[in-house]
Amino acid sequence: MIEELSISHYKSIFEGSVRLKRANVLVGKNGSGKSNIVDALAFLSDIANEDLDYAMTRRHGADSIRQYSKYKPYHVTIEVKIRDDNGFGQYRITFSSSRNSYRIIDEMIEWNGKAPWFKEEIHTLIKRNRLGNLEYTTTAEKIEISESDEERLFKLDGVTSLLYRVSRAYHDLFFFVIPVQAELQSLSSYSIFPNTIRAPQAVSRSVDLEHDGSNIAAIIKQLTPQRRKRLVKDLRVVLPSLVNITTKSAAGYYVPSFLVRDKVSGETHELNMSQISDGTLRILGILVALNQNNAPSKIILEEPEQMIHPALLQLIKDAIDNYLNDRENGQVFVTTHSSLLMDLFKVSEVIAVQNDGHSTQFGEVSLRQKTVVAEGLMTLGDVLLAEGLDVA
Repeated sequence: MIEELSISHYKSIFEGSVRLKRANVLVGKNGSGKSNIVDALAFLSDIANEDLDYAMTRRHGADSIRQYSKYKPYHVTIEVKIRDDNGFGQYRITFSSSRNSYRIIDEMIEWNGKAPWFKEEIHTLIKRNRLGNLEYTTTAEKIEISESDEERLFKLDGVTSLLYRVSRAYHDLFFFVIPVQAELQSLSSYSIFPNTIRAPQAVSRSVDLEHDGSNIAAIIKQLTPQRRKRLVKDLRVVLPSLVNITTKSAAGYYVPSFLVRDKVSGETHELNMSQISDGTLRILGILVALNQNNAPSKIILEEPEQMIHPALLQLIKDAIDNYLNDRENGQVFVTTHSSLLMDLFKVSEVIAVQNDGHSTQFGEVSLRQKTVVAEGLMTLGDVLLAEGLDVA
């Protein structure tokens, strides 16, 4: 899991660092920078999966990512520290940018512990210099780098990341740091709304839910019996008459179908997506994201409380708990404005986010506010409504 996140000059963030838990709830006003913090993690995941150019393009270029500066452009740095049962490590990338162009000027990846296919514990550090040449130290024995490998694998241009190269190049040295790369690859951010999942969807064999839920019908179709049973059970809190959820084919499209039982006659009939309320579909999207067969080990949920009745927020919290219980190194990141949803989590899991008009600050809730909650004078939700949350 990702234990610590440090960010410098990314979007609205001047500089900040925070220790992370398995559940992380980011709370702050509109425009405070909550989404920018979790997007820094998504940015690293995009690099690990698709490389830096894809990550930049998805965010409309380097000028949209770098914090604004009236004078000399800032260098952007994102760093994470990672730990699992096999060891611990870290990854850092720094890049310069000017006039929407960019260049990596510093990057390192390090792992201490066991790696896939290797029984012994190994310490490996790989870093790049400003010229793009890779330098390394490792406790592993018999690491040989041929002349062709030196040129082909160990020399990077200014826009190719070491993190991406590790996932695509086959060399023993890179295998030693694969756990870091794997942790960052398995992360997805979801912002799912009814209009997207209500529309008929193209037939697909994709096993990963899209960020907007646009292939949710295909994901529901592939659910294992156990996961489908859990999904139906959870949705019965919202729709008590629900018997099953299936995916049907119609005119070349996939369409989810809700089988419900009439309370009076006891007979079953189907409801299509146009007959299901927006709030129910919003809940469906969140539950499928957390319950899909191929769920990533880290999930970002942007403002899951939208369109959902306050009494049903416990259902979302329970689904998050089930997701985390199913995955030893799983993590969830939630952005929210809801005091009710926040109060379902531990105070230690809440990350306060503020913006002073110049930049975003983030971190644990202040000691004063923690003390008020610990002494039972107010809930953290009461504090949020009364004065907002302060960063420690």
